[in-house]
Amino acid sequence: MPRYVIERDIPEIGSAEREQLRDAAQKSNGVLAAMKAESKNIQWEHSYVAGDKTFCI
Repeated sequence: MPRYVIERDIPEIGSAEREQLRDAAQKSNGVLAAMKAESKNIQWEHSYVAGDKTFCI
């Protein structure tokens, strides 16, 4: 199965509080749900948070 990296620019996410991280994750989960509704076979594995970016595998 192919793997992809999704890079998101989110200012100061690397120093964000837990609630801000949770909000960013909820947005990503919404996109994932929409893609699944379109019958796209995609699965989130894990994420990395660094500085002003997140990277989702």
